[in-house]
Amino acid sequence: MDALEFGVGARVSLHPMTDQFEDIISGALDEVSATEAANRLQAQTGTISTLLRGREADLARYLVDLVAAATRRCHGTHLAALIQLSRGCPGEVSCSGTGDAWVPGPLPEISATGVAAQAEWALYPLTGPGERAEHMEAITAAIDRARERGLVTDGGHFVTLLSGDLADIISLVTATWMQCGASVGHVVSHLSLAVNIPDTHQEQQ
Repeated sequence: MDALEFGVGARVSLHPMTDQFEDIISGALDEVSATEAANRLQAQTGTISTLLRGREADLARYLVDLVAAATRRCHGTHLAALIQLSRGCPGEVSCSGTGDAWVPGPLPEISATGVAAQAEWALYPLTGPGERAEHMEAITAAIDRARERGLVTDGGHFVTLLSGDLADIISLVTATWMQCGASVGHVVSHLSLAVNIPDTHQEQQ
């Protein structure tokens, strides 16, 4: 079994709040296109988002690099990034996944970027008929670790609110998504990220 066969992938879109958005998005995509993680992924950029397919570790590394690169190009302007992670369903028009649970191994640590981010995070184990979703223990453990590291700021309707370094947030979300995959075949996670939030950015200055 490998990541492509199992249907591991992500979609990401960048939303710089400036009329220079095209240069920021294109420049960030160009910058990360030559990285080791990018070279191991299948990537296809469309008008709305970029589709990525490949190993979880490479997805996490690429996503951190991409958002960090876009942040540098924003020069303090507010930036939003929307990320969807999915594993266990090859995609396209129909899902032909096996329904089996599979996790390749732990994620390597990603160094802090120095980019302060806030996020709304949601996790969706998509169980099949008769499948037991023994995922809450992994979710609770991950949230507890995030609280210990100071990443969780609050809970909200349908989301957990996170705040911290960009790399810590994406690593946490990716690791939890994988952990749920140990007991549930098809797992999706959504992450809405924001950097340079106007009120927060002004307070830091």
